[in-house]
Amino acid sequence: MDDFAAVVQRQREAFTRKDVTAMTAELTDDYGWFRILDDGSAVRSASGKAEVAERMAAFFKAVPYAGSTVDRTMVVGNYIVAEEKDSFDTPQGRKVQITLGVYEFKDGKISKAWAFPVKSSS
Repeated sequence: MDDFAAVVQRQREAFTRKDVTAMTAELTDDYGWFRILDDGSAVRSASGKAEVAERMAAFFKAVPYAGSTVDRTMVVGNYIVAEEKDSFDTPQGRKVQITLGVYEFKDGKISKAWAFPVKSSS
């Protein structure tokens, strides 16, 4: 559904603006955020909107974050898969990380998200 892609795009735009309020507005109250490790196991990074807001606020203060884009998406049922690129300014220059994000939707909002291992480029 195109609406799912629009929600993911708004999430990335809010991320780029470092707008925690806009990011959490698109999440269900019981949202779960998971990181997938290289061995395939999942680690819960945050539970619920309040914890996401707290973690993202800390992230934006600590990381020299420069921008984020969604390059491709694919919808399967109530899931969307997105190729995401995040940029960071470092003393050695700009670094780009590519992540595969999988989002589950419930009632038009993101209820769960999984971030698969990051691949760095440049």
